[in-house]
Amino acid sequence: MGTPSAIDVLKDKIFGTGIDIDSMRDAIRTALQAGLWIVEFTKVSGEQAAMTCTLDDKYIPEDQRDFSVSGSVNGLVKSGDVLRVYSTDRGGWRSFKIANVQKWYAAPLDT
Repeated sequence: MGTPSAIDVLKDKIFGTGIDIDSMRDAIRTALQAGLWIVEFTKVSGEQAAMTCTLDDKYIPEDQRDFSVSGSVNGLVKSGDVLRVYSTDRGGWRSFKIANVQKWYAAPLDT
């Protein structure tokens, strides 16, 4: 067996519980397609951030719904390790690296 890839090392470092990045991405994407969620993550700069976001058309302004032309389909950016979402608190499309997600939870109904 050869040297583990960088992504394998990253998976082990972040998801020592046995949850892999693909499963995490699928779980987050599925949740976002069904409502508003708060995602806490580490920005590339190292700064901690929290964002209320969704992939549910119910919470996305009609003129913002067609985002496939910008390189993503159903929230996935071409690389697959980044999730593109509609940020309701920032009023636009944003993205975060799956590997940098600390936690995600349902947003309060008044958000």
